[in-house]
Amino acid sequence: MHQDIPENLKTLPLSDSTVKRRIDEMAVNIEKNLISILQNSSFSMQLDESTLADNNALLMACVHYFDENNTLQEEMLFAIKLITDTRGLSIFNIVKSYFTKNNIPLNNIVACLLMKHHQW
Repeated sequence: MHQDIPENLKTLPLSDSTVKRRIDEMAVNIEKNLISILQNSSFSMQLDESTLADNNALLMACVHYFDENNTLQEEMLFAIKLITDTRGLSIFNIVKSYFTKNNIPLNNIVACLLMKHHQW
């Protein structure tokens, strides 16, 4: 505990690429944990489709579920740029594809709300 803290900090690898890599690793870990919860729990989902300033569309999914302490939790599941269009069928196919890829049963969804916003 009596070490020279500024000197120790200089030895840490904190380049831009190291920090980015660590943030990416943490994000993947958080997503995996959330997916694991959703694979085995009922949850509700809120989808928010927005048009960005460059006329691209973004689909964001937020989920609500009860944790092991029966406390309601809210988490952002994903944000995906819409490549095709913003019709309901296209949005459903994107959600279905994400759930299939991550082995989340669609029947675990107990409620779903789609909100459409326009240009940010």
